[in-house]
Amino acid sequence: MGAFFGDGGRADARVSWRRRGVFLATPLLAVMLAACQANPGDAPTVEQVDSTAESAPPTAPPDKDDLQLHVGIGSFTGNLNPHLTGNVSATVMGIADLTLPSTHNLRDGAWEMNSDLLLSVTPNDPQTPIKVTYQLNTSAQWSDGTPVNVSDFRYLRQQIVQNPSTAEAASYELIKSIEPVSGGKIDVTFSQPFAGWQSLFRHLLPSHIYGAENQPFATMMDGNLAASAGAYAVTSIDEGRGRIELRRNDRFWGDTPAATDRLIFDRIPDLPTGMQMLRTGQIEMMVSEPSDISTIALESIPGVQYRAIERHVDLSFLLNTHSSTMAMADYRARIMQALNPDRIAQIATESTHTVRPANPPIEAAAVRGAATESTNEQTNDPARALGSLSGDGAVVIGAPSDDDRAVAAARVAADQLNSAGITTRVVTKDEAELFAKDIPEGTVDAVVSWQKTPESSTDYFNQFYCSPKQGGTSTEGADAERNSLIPLSGNITGYCSEELNLGLLDTIEGKTAFAAQQDKLNERIAQANVVVPLVRDTQVVATGPAIEGAAPALEQWAADPLSGVMVSAPDWKKLNLDESSESLEGDQ
Repeated sequence: MGAFFGDGGRADARVSWRRRGVFLATPLLAVMLAACQANPGDAPTVEQVDSTAESAPPTAPPDKDDLQLHVGIGSFTGNLNPHLTGNVSATVMGIADLTLPSTHNLRDGAWEMNSDLLLSVTPNDPQTPIKVTYQLNTSAQWSDGTPVNVSDFRYLRQQIVQNPSTAEAASYELIKSIEPVSGGKIDVTFSQPFAGWQSLFRHLLPSHIYGAENQPFATMMDGNLAASAGAYAVTSIDEGRGRIELRRNDRFWGDTPAATDRLIFDRIPDLPTGMQMLRTGQIEMMVSEPSDISTIALESIPGVQYRAIERHVDLSFLLNTHSSTMAMADYRARIMQALNPDRIAQIATESTHTVRPANPPIEAAAVRGAATESTNEQTNDPARALGSLSGDGAVVIGAPSDDDRAVAAARVAADQLNSAGITTRVVTKDEAELFAKDIPEGTVDAVVSWQKTPESSTDYFNQFYCSPKQGGTSTEGADAERNSLIPLSGNITGYCSEELNLGLLDTIEGKTAFAAQQDKLNERIAQANVVVPLVRDTQVVATGPAIEGAAPALEQWAADPLSGVMVSAPDWKKLNLDESSESLEGDQ
């Protein structure tokens, strides 16, 4: 384990906390001195916002005893772009919360203005505005000293609508203009009333760096995060070792600067390894997938607190109607009828206790034995379907290669389809390539991936809306409706329906209350036979005695629907446990 985690001093459980502190502080001090000697050039030029940025003075560093915390994580990816479809792991979303600024944050189910970034936000209508004015905090800046400004808003909008692998294209397509106004204000105008306006401009990116580099959006944050405007900044990503390191951002101007100098995330291969590292103090926290014995195992370790957190993220089996085969309703129904999703979920999670998510009830009608959709927009022709299979005559299921649970689920689904006489194979791909190329081009017929649980009108809008094709369509007959609509990035299934579109627009424009429309939306999606939710993501968080949060009890720590307890990381502190740790280590 010492070689895997690259820290021989931490691998030896017998090393005392005093000696370990000396071992770690020496190279850290060298890094800090080197940083002090650096002589960076002028900040890059950015678009003028008609205001003067006020440089935030560096905040006081934490005490020497609070230098670093180690967190074990169950899954790892080096691509930290939170705007990519499927890239919604707790680590990715947590690091985004800690490094990238947002106009609003979701707290206890309600959107709150981020008072660190904004002084005020003024919609012309609180519910469904056409225009929103944001006034930036003039102290808001990136870690290289560049002010956060209108260019960052424009850059994010541009990249999301132009790239095929982004998750929220439908929402950002509604933005008509983003303009700077005197006094540090930004006016955002929509093409129509928009109920989901508070969900926009989350995790802004440093446009002065990424825009200038002109790298592909899907891969530009793979192994790299160029600058921070949060409490922490990413300093290194080592995919080979499964390690991500964050350092306290001394330029952060907000109310809650980081209480710890460094956060180090290490991939833990299994629960027994994580438990032993908690016992010996090699890690102060562990965030992992649950198992049948997680609770029994963790409650046996003295001084360890644990809790389960259900994230609002689902692992789903989705059919890709960009594929000519899956564009046919009859064939989609045949595929779904051959699946046993309960068995897939249990094998993927290695737990017989796994219960598939029941809400929202968008599970394919064919899976639950209900009547399937009318086929007014697609041709029913079994012979055509059988003759249009992808590749070498097989149904092709795609899964991200770095996601063990998604790959396991895809393989079990393929086994079930093969057993039903439907030749099927699985391909594992880099996630960026899978969503940017294979799905839009229809080279995979299905995909197993994590997606945000659709819970609001905006979620449904981003995952199922299709844009009307400009200039209409000359297609006649059964395929006319489908060919008149274009699925946007974020709509993984590619499924389009005029009826569904109208329902989505009614809720997003505020014409119909979402609660009144949701059942109809759920039923229409289920009738389409395009998605089966398999697993609602649940995480087990365990903390050792050497870490302290904003509250004494772990159950009282703040938790975000996507990033879990990672959102509370600026409050985490390392306790001085010299005496008790030596005693504990001596008992091992």
